[in-house]
Amino acid sequence: MAEKGSWRSGYIVVFVLFVALLVAYLDRVNASVLIADTGFLNDMGIANRPDLRGLVMSVFLWAYGGAALLLSFALDKIGARRGLVMVALIWSASMFLGGIAGSFVALILSRLVLGIGEGLQLPVNSMVVKTWAPPRERGMANSIWGTGLFVGSAITMPLVAWIVSTMGWRASFFILGVVPIVIVIPLVLLFVYNRPQESRWISKTELSYIEEELEAERTSQSATGQGVEVKTEWRKVLTSTDYWLSAITWMLTTWMFWGLLTWLPSYLKTERGFTWAQMGGLSALPYLVGTVLLLLSGYLMFRVRRSTIFMWSGCLAYAISMSMAVMSKSNLASALWMSLAMGGICWAFGASFVVLQKIVPTSVTARATGLWQGIAQISAGFVPYIMGWIIALTSSFTAGFLFLIIAALLGAVLNFVLFTREGRTFGRIIIKTVVASSPAVSE
Repeated sequence: MAEKGSWRSGYIVVFVLFVALLVAYLDRVNASVLIADTGFLNDMGIANRPDLRGLVMSVFLWAYGGAALLLSFALDKIGARRGLVMVALIWSASMFLGGIAGSFVALILSRLVLGIGEGLQLPVNSMVVKTWAPPRERGMANSIWGTGLFVGSAITMPLVAWIVSTMGWRASFFILGVVPIVIVIPLVLLFVYNRPQESRWISKTELSYIEEELEAERTSQSATGQGVEVKTEWRKVLTSTDYWLSAITWMLTTWMFWGLLTWLPSYLKTERGFTWAQMGGLSALPYLVGTVLLLLSGYLMFRVRRSTIFMWSGCLAYAISMSMAVMSKSNLASALWMSLAMGGICWAFGASFVVLQKIVPTSVTARATGLWQGIAQISAGFVPYIMGWIIALTSSFTAGFLFLIIAALLGAVLNFVLFTREGRTFGRIIIKTVVASSPAVSE
């Protein structure tokens, strides 16, 4: 028996996933900061069009979701290693396109390209964790790479604000376009392999630990009690109640995240009257708070049997915090409540992937994550545009944020339903095959 907890090489791989996601969010969040910059808005001709400002993010999300939905199946064939290199090259190309954009249409084209490249990243990450991580390591593993999302968002706000104020908005695209080439691709080629057995860095003890734990998981999931067999086809995923509940709750969480991320800088600058210098730090605060809570939730998942408790409590915390933020008369208090709202999303983030990885089998992890993510991102693409339309119609951010509060409350209710199912049956999709007339179990 391999020594428990000997998974150091696995955490190196997870760290690379963290860096890749961080860089991806530098690229995508860049636009959220720029739509608060007067020079950028004037150059693109959208200074007096909140709806078109929302469309900048919406178009990205539609492309992102479409790629996750339609292309993620290819990852099961080409593998995580080549997949990550490919998407990093697309990120760079899209940022250079954005830097030379001379019109709003050209900017939208660059956002489409970026969305296609980034739409495959979370399916890759989920596939790597499912393949590399023993079940007891997945809570922390998902939380670690997931912090890249929030650390990247936190860094982008002050970084892009500084670049724009000193070098202009085009420089932000060019500088961020270089990063995937010089950082992400070398790390992937050095440390990320499709399977732990292919890695040059893993020890025999670690490999034995991984193989024994994954085999134990396969055996456990195949033991459905009293010899009852469950079909192993892809359509089994599509008929799983648990899978669709997790997909809907992830969709609502995604709405909450993108709605807040897109409009937070504009809210702080326009509605609350913060300067660029003040806004840089305050815009980063929600993501710093979120990073701490995400890592804390990953640590606690070692000790809590039902991961879904983090999902429903996170949505509820978001709804309460957003309500307090819009009602607060103090600008600083409002910004602090916004930070706690983002913390609620982070509290639920890692658990959402742990639950998904419990539900689906290894052989279809990438495509199951792609469908799950595609639905969430395509639908979330409408959220920034709808919020922009509501803000333009009411001349107030409050009504736009009310949309997010309602989504959070619905998410809390549905996640609680999933919580009760996890405690009773939590229907994992089991794979059982027969080889040479003898029963053999595989996932």
